[in-house]
Amino acid sequence: MPSRIRRAVSSLKTELQIWKDFRKFMKGPMTPKAARTLLWKIRESGLSPTEAKALKFEIALHDKKFTSDVRAEFHDFLYSAPFEATGESKGWASKRGIKQPQIAELPSTLDASKNRSVEVGRERHSRLVINGISGTDPVQRTLGDCFLVASMSSVAKMSPEVLEKSFKKNKDGTWNVRLFEERNGKFTPTWVTVDDVMPKDVFGKNWYTSGSNPKELWPALMEKAFAARAPAGYATLDRGGTAGPSLEVITGKPSSTYQVKDQDESAIFNSLKLAMARKQPTVAYTRGDQFSNELDYQRLVPKHMYSVIGVVEKDGKQFIELRNPWANFEPRGDAKDDGVFQMPLGDFRKYFKGLAVNG
Repeated sequence: MPSRIRRAVSSLKTELQIWKDFRKFMKGPMTPKAARTLLWKIRESGLSPTEAKALKFEIALHDKKFTSDVRAEFHDFLYSAPFEATGESKGWASKRGIKQPQIAELPSTLDASKNRSVEVGRERHSRLVINGISGTDPVQRTLGDCFLVASMSSVAKMSPEVLEKSFKKNKDGTWNVRLFEERNGKFTPTWVTVDDVMPKDVFGKNWYTSGSNPKELWPALMEKAFAARAPAGYATLDRGGTAGPSLEVITGKPSSTYQVKDQDESAIFNSLKLAMARKQPTVAYTRGDQFSNELDYQRLVPKHMYSVIGVVEKDGKQFIELRNPWANFEPRGDAKDDGVFQMPLGDFRKYFKGLAVNG
């Protein structure tokens, strides 16, 4: 067997074993000891830069499911060693060939195919939309842009016709994506051209936002258009933002923001009920600070944005229906793990800080 083929087979076996070990850890008791055992195996096997990036993605994807002790083990592993400008670590990590998969290394402009420091590619047999545009389509992955993905989800749920008019395919295979800019108090459409070549992890999945069906393109294209307008591309999105302006850029309509604490429960419910009836895309964001530990216990993410997708009245009680843009990790008692859940109105007022209503 030629040496290059042997190396490829060996690399594939390593990747598969790392994947199996990590999945086994996620299914078992996620204790600090188990985390240290997993990391010891990874250190012994060694990782290529591509494999290291895949591992970082998996850890980031499940970060909020870990206890603080387990999270500390993983974060120490990934972030404690200093890195040079090239991203090469000092100490044991450099001996193992592990590079820090920094956002700055990844494609940040229109043409991902020009950056060969990461794996890139097109999804085979992909389509712009599969089975219609839905609020459950966008899935946030490694970037910290919940503000954008929750906004996309809300618009898809409440005003899918807006997104149906937001994409045009060009003859060369690129896409024009419609975004709005506010000029002199009016929203003016602009078209941003992007390709559908996306950064991929070692398992062929998008590093950044994808569709719940990986072959559905529109969520990744919309995020890429936002990145193309940003000063530092995807890295700008990773720093976070606010939902109100994001909704405006997608819909071309003004947004209003509200502080939840300034309204009583009846006013909150009636306002959201009216917004849902009017098909107004709405995003809610959680509190942080002294509420962080309690939010963790409730399986709510502190300082995180959720799309509001409905209001429910049953058995004399009122609930707010929400979706986590991760498409998983919802409060206790909801075992579906799809990100969608109903929260009692009193809990919503307690744990959520603000709302952005568009239109």
